[in-house]
Amino acid sequence: MPPPLAAIGPWDYAVLSAYLLAMVAVTLYAARKDRTSSDYFLAGRSIPAWVAAISITGAAFSGSTFVATPDESFFRNISPLVLFFSCVAGACIAAVFFVPRLYAAGTTTVYGYLNQRYGPGAQYASSVAFLVGRLLNSGGRLFVAALPLCIFFVSTAPTPGQLVLAICVIGLIGTAYTFVGGIRAVVWVDVIQLSVVAGSAFVAIAVLLHKIPVPLSELWSVFSQPGTGVGTGSKLQLLDFRLDPSVANTVWAVFTVAPLFWIASLTTDQDFAQRFLITKDRKRAAFAVIGSQFVGSAGVAIFLFIGLLLWVFYKRPDIMGAAAPIGDIPLASIFPTFLATQMPPIFGGLAIAGFFAIAQGSMDSAINAMASSFINDLYQPLRARRGLPPPGILADRIATLCMGVLMTAFAVACVFLFDPRGGGSLFFFLFGLSTYSYSALLGVFIAAMFTRRGTVITVVAALATGFAVSLLLEPAVAHSWCSALDLAPLKLGPYWRMAIATTLSFAVCILAATPRRTPPAAT
Repeated sequence: MPPPLAAIGPWDYAVLSAYLLAMVAVTLYAARKDRTSSDYFLAGRSIPAWVAAISITGAAFSGSTFVATPDESFFRNISPLVLFFSCVAGACIAAVFFVPRLYAAGTTTVYGYLNQRYGPGAQYASSVAFLVGRLLNSGGRLFVAALPLCIFFVSTAPTPGQLVLAICVIGLIGTAYTFVGGIRAVVWVDVIQLSVVAGSAFVAIAVLLHKIPVPLSELWSVFSQPGTGVGTGSKLQLLDFRLDPSVANTVWAVFTVAPLFWIASLTTDQDFAQRFLITKDRKRAAFAVIGSQFVGSAGVAIFLFIGLLLWVFYKRPDIMGAAAPIGDIPLASIFPTFLATQMPPIFGGLAIAGFFAIAQGSMDSAINAMASSFINDLYQPLRARRGLPPPGILADRIATLCMGVLMTAFAVACVFLFDPRGGGSLFFFLFGLSTYSYSALLGVFIAAMFTRRGTVITVVAALATGFAVSLLLEPAVAHSWCSALDLAPLKLGPYWRMAIATTLSFAVCILAATPRRTPPAAT
């Protein structure tokens, strides 16, 4: 039977209330400065670089870090930590070759650069590609974030109906403060959120070390024992030299194609790119991009360490002895289950606040970025073609509200699309959703920046190619068409799938030379 939930007392609710009140105060203060669309979506390009870096990290963390990252080291090993090399390499490439050009374009979104390079049609198409891809990824993140909410307040084995209700609660809160305060509220709330998340993580580590009746020095020898990780490997196995392309974190993927994921996320995804566009200049923008990856990698390391401690706590009764927990071992969402059942008073409230903080990161920046792209890349240009004035900040807020509703709806759909009991990885479930738009967009941006080729038609064809190839290489889809053609199953990890789709997207984009044209004014 599931482990019993710990009692949530008045002090826990007091801690949670203090966090929510801080969010409200920051949101209302930020809203006072939002008078134009530029304020609402770019904060007047006045955000300090260190705040932008933290905000990028907060957007990347979301529920996937809180839930899925500890699961990786609990069920497998710490191999996701090797992605540090990929993300830093990708961030450096992005900061040197992509960020200066995108910032200098002076546009509200990065897709305005494609307007300057190819024409309005390229901007429209890339915006649609981003909106679809971000809806898939952030909707998946919102679904993941609903798991801890159910675990905290309802059950360690939530039903689909309970997950749907939790998604709606998180969606309502995240949409509300983003609707009011815009990007300025989002980034400063991100600073608060990341501080709360870090505090809850360190408290959880302290509680786990207190409950585990052996010193940390002995635990390292336990983690290093063969067979504790994947196959015959240990929990501390960092490098995976297998030649299996279906495994995500092999050294062959990490040091060759994985950096593409971070280049794409930081430069072609408005959700992340918006963070460097709101800084004061190009140098600060580059600093924010690179600095965010060091902060983010440190956070991933902390949550992987938590997963290792949870593995001892739940899976090693020979070490825990009489302190071993009572009840069945959870099949997924290990960390939220521990927080809901094992944390003492007050600290439990901090843990819940930490969850709420990272759950809001699942959607606040995403819906603001989606609204920004919809207004500036689609709605406003169409109004301008009809001779109408810019829509104004009310339209910005309405777009934000609509994006919040759409994302919540897709997260509800994810409840029925992903079954954690099937043994799948939430971590790479979300990565797979990201590759749909990243592959398509990165191929186009590389062509736009480093060649003199491409037209609106080839851009649209390249985006369609990237999406189509990503879909065809998705494991379930690939299995279907391989079976129909009587071929051996094609199993590729997310980075290899993205590399193939990006290459084909780039190849299609450069099929035609770019005609000479006068660059339009920045939008």
